[in-house]
Order: sequence, then C-alpha cells, then structure tokens
Amino acid sequence: MRKKELRKHADPGLRFSPGHGLLHTEVLNYIIRAAVKNIGGQRVLTVYVYDRQSAAQGNNAPRYTVFQSRQEYITAEHMEGGALRWRSACLYNLLFSGYQRKEYTFYTQKDRDCVTRFCAVKSRLGLEALDKLQSKIMEVRLRERTITRERKILETMEHVPTAPRDLKGWIHREILPAYVFYKYRKGKKRFDGWCTACRHDVQVADARHNAEGRCPRCGRTVIFKPFSRISCLYDRATGQVIQHTGEKELLVRIFKADKHYRSYRDAEAIIWENARFFVRWDDDGEVSIDPYYYSYSGITTRWHRGERPFMNPYARSFEQDTCGNIYLRGLDSVLAGTPWQYSQLQAFYKHDREPMEVLSYLRQYFLHPFIEYFVKLGLHNLAKYAVYGGYGMNMEGKNPREILGVEPEDIPLLQSLDANSRQLRLLHTLRKQGLRPEEPLLRWYGEHEISNMDNLLSPLRYTTSFKLTRYIDGQFERLRSFKTENGRRRYEKLSNVLSEYCDYLRIGKTLGYDLKNTFVLFPSDLRIAHDTAARLDQAKKDAVIEQAISVAYPALEKMYSYSHGGFSIVVPKSAKEIVAEGHALRHCVGSYTTSVAKQKCAILFLRRTDDINAPFVTLRVQDGRLEENRGLCNGEPAPAAKAFLKRWEREVLQPALARGAA
Repeated sequence: MRKKELRKHADPGLRFSPGHGLLHTEVLNYIIRAAVKNIGGQRVLTVYVYDRQSAAQGNNAPRYTVFQSRQEYITAEHMEGGALRWRSACLYNLLFSGYQRKEYTFYTQKDRDCVTRFCAVKSRLGLEALDKLQSKIMEVRLRERTITRERKILETMEHVPTAPRDLKGWIHREILPAYVFYKYRKGKKRFDGWCTACRHDVQVADARHNAEGRCPRCGRTVIFKPFSRISCLYDRATGQVIQHTGEKELLVRIFKADKHYRSYRDAEAIIWENARFFVRWDDDGEVSIDPYYYSYSGITTRWHRGERPFMNPYARSFEQDTCGNIYLRGLDSVLAGTPWQYSQLQAFYKHDREPMEVLSYLRQYFLHPFIEYFVKLGLHNLAKYAVYGGYGMNMEGKNPREILGVEPEDIPLLQSLDANSRQLRLLHTLRKQGLRPEEPLLRWYGEHEISNMDNLLSPLRYTTSFKLTRYIDGQFERLRSFKTENGRRRYEKLSNVLSEYCDYLRIGKTLGYDLKNTFVLFPSDLRIAHDTAARLDQAKKDAVIEQAISVAYPALEKMYSYSHGGFSIVVPKSAKEIVAEGHALRHCVGSYTTSVAKQKCAILFLRRTDDINAPFVTLRVQDGRLEENRGLCNGEPAPAAKAFLKRWEREVLQPALARGAA
C-alpha cells in the first residue's frame, strides 16, 4: 500500500448529527465506522475511529484511520493542524494502551458487519476479528524480521572452526573435580573405593568426607566421598577456548559442563557451548568485541547477538557467567601474529590455574601492554589487579617503577612477595611517612586480614615492625580462646588484637603513660591492660563532665527554676543525678551528660513539689526551647503536668530566650 494513495482516503468527510445519542453517551470513548474501498487496485478495509468527546464538540475528523488489506496494515493518526502520523502498531494497542479500560461502539450494525466480513476470522466479530487478523500479520512480519536477522548471524558463524577434539576429555581431566567414592566401615582404616578419574577400583586409607587426597592408582588429586553422598552430587564448570577465525579476528568460545552422579560408576555429563565473542582489531589500534549467546529459541539458529539477558545485575547466574578455565593446547599458535602474541596470557593463567575472564585480559592488555612485564617479573597478583581493577596505578607510566609509583629498590621486594594491591598501598604509605618498607612486615600484613591500615601504622611510631609483629602474634596465640560472658570469642582474628592494641596506645597517650618504657609499651596481658586503661580513661572523662556540670549548675538554676500549682522545675547538680533519673524512668537521658557538659543542651527535672526527690518527668531544653518531655518508659506527661509546662515556657523559657537574643 502506497501512503500517497492512502492519504486521499484518510478523512472520508463523514458528519455526525449534533443530536445523535452516541455523542452524548459518556461511558463511550470511541465511535467506529468502516468501509471497504478500492485503493490502488486493491481491496482495502478502512476503519475510521472517532474520539467521542471531540465529535460532540463538532470535530468530525477521525482520530485514527486504519488501512487493512489481507497481507498488511497501517494506521494514520490525525495530528493537530491536519498532519498525519503513520503508525505500524495494531489498532488494539493504539486504542487500549494503559490501565484504564476504554469503551467503544460501532456507529451502525452495518459498520460492524463490514469489518467482520472482510477479516473473515472464525468465531470473531468486529474489532476482535480485526485484531486477530492484524496479530497474524504481525507474527508474519516478526518471523520475516527474525529470519533476516538470523541470516546475518549464520553468515558470521560460517567461519567458526570445529571445537577441539579432546575438549570433552580436557573438561573432565582439568576442570571438573575427580572423586574417590569409598564404602565406609566403622573401625576400619582402609576402605574399598572407586576413582572417577581412572575409573578403577582402589583401596584408600583414612578417608574422610570432603577431604582432599590422591588416588593411589592414577595419582590425581581427588575428593573423598562416601557412597551415601553420591545421589545428591552435582558439578558445574566453565571452559574457554580461543580460536583464530580471520586475519584480524579471534573467537573466544564459552563452554559449560554439568555433571550428575547417578551412581558411583554412572555419571551423566552434559557439555554445551554457551556464548561466543568475536574479538576484532584494526590498523588504527581499535578493538571491538561482538558478543553472541546461545538461547533455547530461534527459527533458523539458536544464536542471538548481544549479551545474555539477566535478572539481577549484581549476581551472575551460571548461564551468564563468562569466567572459566582456559584450553591451552595450541594457544601460542592461535595468538601468533595478533596484538596478544606477547601478552603472557598462558603464563598468567598457569600461575594458579584459577578460572579467569579472558575477555578482560585481552581488553586490558591491548590498552596497557605493561601487564606483560608484570607477569615476566613474577608480579602475578599486581598483574591480576591491573587486569581487573588497577585503581591507584599510573597506567600511563613508561616502566614498572613509574606504573607502580615505587623506588627502584622496591621492585625486588615486590617480586619476592608477589605483592598484592594491599601490600603495594602499604609500601606507598610507609614511604610517605618516611618509614622503611621491610619484607617481613609487608608479608605479615598480606597474610592477615587487616582492613584498617592505620592500626598498623600507629604503633610503628613507638616500636619497630619486628617487635610489633612478634608481640601481636604472641598476644593472639594467648587470647584467641578467650570468650566473653555471652560465649562469643573476643579475638576471632589477629586484626582484633591489633585494633585493641592501637586503642590501648591511644588511651595510654591520653593518660600520660610512659610509652618509652618497654613494660608499658608491651603489657604481658593486653586484654587486662586495655580494660584497665579504658576504665581509667572513662573515670577521667566522667570527672571532667562532673566538673563542667557542677560549674554550670548555679546559672542554670537561676535561669530555669520555677514552682507553681504543686509542680517544680529542678536543675540536676551532677551527671550522676542525670544517669539515676534515666534508670528510674527507664529512658536514655543518661546519654546526654556529655552534651550537657559541653552546654549543647540542658537536662531538667519536673517534680511534684510535695515529693521533690521522686523522678517524675525529664525535660530537654535546647537553643532556649523545650524539645522533649518524657515520663516513665518515654511516656507522655499527665494533662496537669502539660499545663504546668506551658505556663513555665511562657513565663520562664520565652523571656530567657528573648534576653539571650538581645
């Protein structure tokens, strides 16, 4: 259908009688008229959809005009000013999009019959028949578009070579774990078993569930499992194969393996290709990655272009995960002549043979070739950090020293440690503070989960790294079994001991301890020394608070004291009185003692005059205003007490606030 011809029939010029009942039926949204016309030598059903409210106001132009043939359809939307906007959506989608239901009716029965006869859909009448016909046409359109899109995918996949012959064996040998299933017998030290790696009967000694060991026959590392655990054993793994598919193109193929043990001799293994990534480069130094994923739907192919859809962006599913082991056979010849010929990818992976993302390595190496030198220098952890993060490195540096921001003598130190990013940051910090980075300290720091670097740097102001690490190690061995009153371990990690030692030094400095004295600097029992210092420090703070509150008492009493109608305002003389008030009324006023001492707020007591010492209501005044009043268990004061407080605010607080402002 040609739009030029269709425009001539977009508005038939039909008119509605102003008094027609349909125009004034408020439950209706649309009025529909229809006719079959010969347009361009083709029978076309034209459906005119009028907006009822516009038609009632005298606007006789249709809202939509649908041109429907047996093989195609298109809709003209009438815009303001007489312009037409062509829409390819079904009429149902145009009329009934949204949550609110919209009602329609045909102008006459003849209009409805015209649509029904033309569409000729069994058991469907009117717009339902039209919608069914348009849905079938839309399905044909979608199928044609899908086939066209899939034809391009098939052209891309024509150059994909076959998978390696020993792929399945490689997955079983090097990716999926091997087991020795054994028959446990109480009181026996040797058990009859079956090795899944060499598939032979073996005898194993001292086997324990989930313990690692070696098969006595083939020597492969295995996991011991009793026969009773076989039925619930599943294994999953991901493998990656890199192949050359063109002059300037590599292909990274993701294979998935799923293995279920039905019995110790019978395991069902499924291996399938999950994704393909075409890595292309050009002479301008640009790299592009064209992703495809294998789906369970398609017409001519199951491959779809793009990243695999996911539900949760923060947690990858097994199907979506592209991190896996690498097939190494022939990898050097595959990378020869590519920008990754000297990338050291194989050496990087062989270092620990842990699953990795090949695409990240290829992308980062292309941008930052220095990763090759990190691998050659044995800085595998820093190479890994550069591939998957690299924050804090000078990526534009010309040599490893500039990239890492270290001195020349630091490189051998980092090599001996195979330093990670945390150790590198510690080295930087030590250099900035004028301290010498020593290998034992950096190694000790890397072995333990010390999240706060300041806990390590603060003690180094008083002692050497050797004495510090030796002392913390000894205290951890001594205190690791200590439990609190509720049965929890107080020192679960070595970092807990280090943190408490830093706290001890901080408190000791506040209390004036002689930290040059070895006996003081390294107490024999850190827990007792820390708790004692903490109690002394708290007592010192309490004394300061008591002094501040007692000094402020006369002025506060003069400012806020008041009595009337059986109630009185009492100003506390000490922090102990405030804490006792909170205990008696079961609320948290005791936490305000420091704020009272710093004059950030004032705590006052509302008491009955005839029982002046009994806690009743607690008040908090801040910036000259009554902010809180709480009774027992944070309850509201009685009505009589509220009336007294309003009078007190009017006669005491407001004048005091006015004097302060003046």
